[in-house]
Amino acid sequence: TAELLQIQLASHGMVSGSLVGLKFTNACVNLCSRVVVPLWQLKDGATCQEVDLNSSTGLKGLEVVAPNAVQDRVLLYFHGGAHCLFSPHTHRELLGRISAAARARVVAVNYSKAPDRPFPAGLNDALASWHWVAQKYPNALVAVGGDSSGGNLAFALLLRLVELDLPRPVAGFGLSPWLLLHSAVVEERTPEALKPKFARFHRNASWAADLYRGGHPSDDPFVSPALASVELVAKLPPVLIHASADEPLAVDAKEMASLCEQAGVAVELKLFDGVPHVFQGFPLLFPKSTRDSLHLLTLFLERHWNDQQLLQV
Repeated sequence: TAELLQIQLASHGMVSGSLVGLKFTNACVNLCSRVVVPLWQLKDGATCQEVDLNSSTGLKGLEVVAPNAVQDRVLLYFHGGAHCLFSPHTHRELLGRISAAARARVVAVNYSKAPDRPFPAGLNDALASWHWVAQKYPNALVAVGGDSSGGNLAFALLLRLVELDLPRPVAGFGLSPWLLLHSAVVEERTPEALKPKFARFHRNASWAADLYRGGHPSDDPFVSPALASVELVAKLPPVLIHASADEPLAVDAKEMASLCEQAGVAVELKLFDGVPHVFQGFPLLFPKSTRDSLHLLTLFLERHWNDQQLLQV
């Protein structure tokens, strides 16, 4: 299934060097995931429909709404896949559980992927989807989040909104977010004892990062949000970050949390033991950690949604 393929890619690293293989794998996984989408609706009862987020560019998304979703709550979500793979359809099961846990409408964005459309195409799509949500649901309380490379886009979008001095979401979150795409910085900040263990992952991540950057500097904070300035980060909304304590991207999670703390931004970081990258996508394999993570995410969102509602009274 798409989910099993995703965990294999995440745990062992993508097979780098073959763009043909990458595109073929992506096409097969996305096709299979579209076929099984109706089955998820039978399981969780969530409605699921494709939405047109930007007709001029062809940007589309998937709107997933659990039966218990509150009308004035929206989660703008960006799926993972190393900026090269997958779609909202591959994440449909996870989106349904997040919608039910958060009691919110989820708008998942099928953003542009490398290598055909490298940076800043994905970030431009993220900004376009933010505008779509603001226009479609003007009275809604909105949070922004994502997993892995989608977490990268979520944090990059938060920073872009700050840079443009636009309204910001109530909160932001990342599930194993990939926030450091600068190979030299990753090498420097990875503990020496873990470098042999993570060598293959870092090699493949560097290849995917190069595809995504398309020659753009890797120290740009919109490429590597964990390298943003304290001044820029200081204007972010409250942030939650969950990751595996045993994955390479635990470094990214800790670096971003530390940066938020330096900037005075409310941040909740939790690293889970004995689970893989984006373990929330595999509830049958990691039931307790998955439940705990989504429960903490729910409490985080409820708290900040309620705070925002009090401010509006």
